Amino acid sequence: MVTAHRHHATEDARDLELPRTWQTLIPAAPPARGLDVTAAYHPAGSGALVGGDFYDVFETGDAEWVVTLGDVCGKGYDAAVVTALVRGTIRALTERERSPARVLQGLDQVLHHSTDRYCTAALLHVTRDDAGWVLTAAVGGHPFPLLLRGDGAPRPIGGHGPLLGVLDDATFRDESVRLQPGDVVLLYTDGVVEGRRGRELYGEERLQATIRSTERRPDTLVSVVMSSVLEFQDGELHDDVALVALGVPTT
Repeated sequence: MVTAHRHHATEDARDLELPRTWQTLIPAAPPARGLDVTAAYHPAGSGALVGGDFYDVFETGDAEWVVTLGDVCGKGYDAAVVTALVRGTIRALTERERSPARVLQGLDQVLHHSTDRYCTAALLHVTRDDAGWVLTAAVGGHPFPLLLRGDGAPRPIGGHGPLLGVLDDATFRDESVRLQPGDVVLLYTDGVVEGRRGRELYGEERLQATIRSTERRPDTLVSVVMSSVLEFQDGELHDDVALVALGVPTT
């Protein structure tokens, strides 16, 4: 059961085939003017208990977008409550703060005061100026987003930071890159690289090989990576998987 949303998607939440409790935690990727965005989510096992994987894509100003993806520890109702808290906090903080690192700093403090659960997150702020798109990224304990450019190897991007809600006085940092036409950025949860087949992990090398052999369009990339992870685990995931890809069109 894969749920994928392109930037022009109009799927109803009922199409997710998930309990109504979870539907608002898995939004469709909205239209993003000047960008191509595709997102997909697949729960572990039968999908009866959705875990803490989440993503969100929303506009914060004229030609300004925030893309976030992460993972709250645990499964079930308690994880869902914290997931809603995390998404809501990120949306609230980005109304007044454009630095992903400072948004993660604020989220870290909220988690310390609100719950004993921790989470990981990758947060992107994407804005357009006269020269094109600039992406600023920060990461808190999460796999780095991958920048796909031309025929080169995928490049990890984002300022590194620790797990959110764990360390006192945690610090986070931003990294900015200018996106070029044809560039694609892929965000993924650890259910991808930690997918298991017996004792074998799907792993980062397999992910890199899958990406290298795939057409670098957000919709194609998300579809192929999700299919590869599912095939590796014989169609039944041991952990939830969420993917978001955004790209700058060539025309």
